[in-house]
Amino acid sequence: NLDLVGRLTLFPGRPLPSIGSTRLSWVPRLARGRQADDWPAIAASLFTLCGTAHRMCAARAVAAAERAFHGDGGSGCNGGDWD
Repeated sequence: NLDLVGRLTLFPGRPLPSIGSTRLSWVPRLARGRQADDWPAIAASLFTLCGTAHRMCAARAVAAAERAFHGDGGSGCNGGDWD
């Protein structure tokens, strides 16, 4: 039985992270084989309640990964997919 929605549980008063989740991690599954530049839109479409924040965070993560990969703030991933 696959639970597509999952459940979020808040734990007030506990140290961070004070939230528990049984939600599946869909981003790796849906981003596999896609260009890194597509990832922010994928994240925003999956997490629509705070889609703008997810889009911005994913874009910054992709940019940081590209800088680390190229060592000079490079421009892309040599045309290949980041898997």
